[in-house]
Amino acid sequence: MKEKMIIIGFGMVAKHFCDQFIKLGLMNKYDLIIFSKEKHLAYDRVQLTTYARNKDFKSIQLSDEKWFKDNGIELHLGEGIAQIEAKSKIVKSESGQMYPYDELIFATGSSAFVPPIPGVEKEGVFTYRTIEDVDAIRSFSENKKCAVVIGGGLLGIEAADFLKAQGLETHIVEMADFLMPRQLTPDASERLKDTISDKGFTVHTGVSSKEISGGKTGLKLHFKNGDSIDCDLIVVSAGIRPNHQVAEQAKIDVSLGGGIICDDHLNTSEPSIYAMGECVRHNNKIYGLVAPGYKMAEVLAANFSGQEQAFEGADTSTRLKLLGENVVSLGAALQPFKSLVYQDETSYRMLNFDKKHLVGAIGIGEWSDLGRIQSAIENRMLVTDEEIESFLETGSFWNISDSVEKWPDETIICNCLKVSKGEIVQCFKTCNNDIATLKKETGACTACGSCEGLIAQLAGKEVELRNKPNRGLLIASCLCLITLAVLYFSPVYWNINSYDSSSYKLTQTLRSGLWRQITGFTILGLSLFAAAISLRKRFKFFRFGNYNWWRVSHGVFALMSLVILMAHTGFNSGKNINAYLFWTFTTMNLFGVITGFTTSFEFYGTNKVAAFCRRWRRQITFIHFLVFWPIPVLITFHILQAYFFSL
Repeated sequence: MKEKMIIIGFGMVAKHFCDQFIKLGLMNKYDLIIFSKEKHLAYDRVQLTTYARNKDFKSIQLSDEKWFKDNGIELHLGEGIAQIEAKSKIVKSESGQMYPYDELIFATGSSAFVPPIPGVEKEGVFTYRTIEDVDAIRSFSENKKCAVVIGGGLLGIEAADFLKAQGLETHIVEMADFLMPRQLTPDASERLKDTISDKGFTVHTGVSSKEISGGKTGLKLHFKNGDSIDCDLIVVSAGIRPNHQVAEQAKIDVSLGGGIICDDHLNTSEPSIYAMGECVRHNNKIYGLVAPGYKMAEVLAANFSGQEQAFEGADTSTRLKLLGENVVSLGAALQPFKSLVYQDETSYRMLNFDKKHLVGAIGIGEWSDLGRIQSAIENRMLVTDEEIESFLETGSFWNISDSVEKWPDETIICNCLKVSKGEIVQCFKTCNNDIATLKKETGACTACGSCEGLIAQLAGKEVELRNKPNRGLLIASCLCLITLAVLYFSPVYWNINSYDSSSYKLTQTLRSGLWRQITGFTILGLSLFAAAISLRKRFKFFRFGNYNWWRVSHGVFALMSLVILMAHTGFNSGKNINAYLFWTFTTMNLFGVITGFTTSFEFYGTNKVAAFCRRWRRQITFIHFLVFWPIPVLITFHILQAYFFSL
């Protein structure tokens, strides 16, 4: 006769345990019964914002009901466990039914922590943790204008993304001095803050919430520094608290700080009772990420199958996509080791070294060889001086054009389930590159989904890169290129022999001193505007408005200056200083055009084109800046010549 195994809770970790349960053949030994307060089948909580946007629960559902029925797993949805009698091995459900067990596993997860802010119980204040939370927020936000998220962590930023998609003006409030303090350094967080601000969010850091006032007609969030925000709804995302109440009532040891205390085999203080996931406190630590929970599920399942495995902690690396941006924190990223930083318009990359051994990394934005970086961190790779120099120049140790197919087999592709490139390739050989089968067999890309692009490349599929080319920048660059071609290759317009022609009369007007001053100083003004705009990402006091619009404006001002240059010069480069100024100015714009093209395509098009653009954009941009520096001197001499030395 089979023994009865009961799981309390039905989230991602419980579902992963079911996968291991089936894989190890434990259905021949146990009848598995699951109780859950939630009425839904297990779903991917990491992708909660996906459901918030498309309202399709199946898009985040981990398996359908038929899968559990076919595998003999008994589900009690919408029915939690109210009481446990550990000595007699019986659980009592919320409906009053009694169920015996032989083995009992807590997988109760965690709940949103709601800080004790006066007024937090008011209508219009929500948490962001479950399907029900999302549905309630969506319903309440209709015809509303402004929302505030209290909490600038992972889930808080996800909640802000959802609210912004609902058409609400959205504020993010973080008590710490910078966003995501558990994953990022202040500098990396500042880069993330700039990115978030560019997308239209208002970020408040270093402020503490004092009180929520108001009512049905609107709310006001008051800060301890005296400031406040008027809003229509507030979402609290200030962390999590383990769900250990039922265990505590059963006299199972729990921590004062929250969590069911477990040993390395995930045993609790009561025999035949175990725990896994976010409800566990192991070595005085709570893991609020899915990957450690998956590891716990694997250890428990293995031990039930007769193996001897121990949970000795887990990697807390984070690889997520927030507001369309990749955000990663790997290894000992926050430890006080020596660090190196590479950054450009599209990414921020920081590496941490312990005596030249790579031990941690933080990244914001695209990082094509991130999987190799993670493997290098896990192996404490010894980095050479040449590799450090390469990183500082290109943002990579390796040839940036190398595709994922050339990566070593031990490279981790799926961070959540620690699936390597070699395992994925081997699985693809047996399933004819079918990604759905791969997900089922290895679990890769079934949690956060950040590895989807790499897996698609390994499957030999065309990958649509995340960022689209900046259409405005492309158009401005193309028009500038056409204008430069006209300037370079058109005949000199002022070489007209007939004094009676309208062209000659127009020429005389254009050559007049007043017109030359108007066009000349207009070019100077436009060039100064374009130069000022280039300071947008180099000085913090310039960081207002949308960065993409600043960049497009830079191209538009350059285009306007080139068009007016036609009228100012009549397509004639002139001689001496005038010639030097003409060719320097147009050469600077030519490299600006090339920079515009490489910037637009570095994360679009074919992989080779994107890699080429990422490899050379920085050098081309440097030449663009370098050619600019003689121009102020040449303009000064040009003006002096025009006013003091011309006849």
